[in-house]
Amino acid sequence: ALRFLAMAIALAASSVLAVDEADVRPTPVKFSKSSFPSGFVFGSASAAYQIEGAAKEGGRGPSIWDYFIDKHPVFFTEKIADRSNADVAIDFYHRYKEDIELMKDTGINAFRLSLSWSRILPNGKISGGINKEGVEFYNNVFNELLSKGIQPYVSIFHWDLPQSLDAEYGGFLSHRIVEDYKAYTDLVFELYGDRVKHWITFNEPFSFCFYGYASGDVCAWALLQISWGVPRGTLAVSLTSLPITCCLLMPLLLSSTETNFRHHKREP
Repeated sequence: ALRFLAMAIALAASSVLAVDEADVRPTPVKFSKSSFPSGFVFGSASAAYQIEGAAKEGGRGPSIWDYFIDKHPVFFTEKIADRSNADVAIDFYHRYKEDIELMKDTGINAFRLSLSWSRILPNGKISGGINKEGVEFYNNVFNELLSKGIQPYVSIFHWDLPQSLDAEYGGFLSHRIVEDYKAYTDLVFELYGDRVKHWITFNEPFSFCFYGYASGDVCAWALLQISWGVPRGTLAVSLTSLPITCCLLMPLLLSSTETNFRHHKREP
C-alpha cells in the first residue's frame, strides 16, 4: 500500500511540475505577412533549364547541358544517377499560366526566373538570328506575372550557355564571350526592360567558374574531357589556369552588362 501511495504522490508531483512548467512558457507569437516591414518581398526562385522543358521546341537552340546529357550521358552517371534530363522538367513552357496562378494563390509577390540564352538566340549570337517564338514566350510570362501582381526578378544567365558558343571558342574560357554576352544583354534590356525592373546579371559567377572548370561538378568540365582531350579525373590543368581565366572574364562581362543597362535608361 505504501508503494502505491508513493507512486501516486510521485505522479501528482510530476503533474504539478508539468503544469508549472507550461505556465512559464511564452505565448506563441502569431507570424504572418503583417509581421514584416511594408514593402518586404516574398517570392520563389527558379532557372530556365530547371523548369521550362520544351528543350527542342519553339526554336530553342541547344545549351551545353542539352548537348552533353544527350550526346555523352556516360559522363553524368556519377552526377545524375538515372541519366535524367530537362527535356520536359515541370513543363513551365506549356504550363506557365497554371504555375503563375499557383504562385498567386500562395501569396508571393516576386518570382525570380532566368532567361534561356539559346531560346532567344539559338546559336548565341545576334548575327545568327533572333528567335521570335522565344522572345514571345518571355513576353507572355512577364505579362502574366504582372497581371497577377507578381514582379519578375530576372537572371540574365544561369549556366546554360548556348552550345554553339562553347563549340566555337570554348565559351567562358575565351575573351570572345564578352562581346557575345554584351550583345545578348543589350537585346534583353531592349526587349523586356519596360516591364522587368529587377535584373540579376549572372547567377553565382564564382560557382560557375569553380564547379565548371575546377571541381568538375557541372558540364563545362565534361567539355574539356571530350572536346579538348583532357583525361577524365585529371584536375591539374583545370585547377590552375582555367577557372582563373573564367573568373578574370567576369568583371568584363558584368561591367558591360551594367553599361548596357544604363544605356537603356533603366533605373537600378
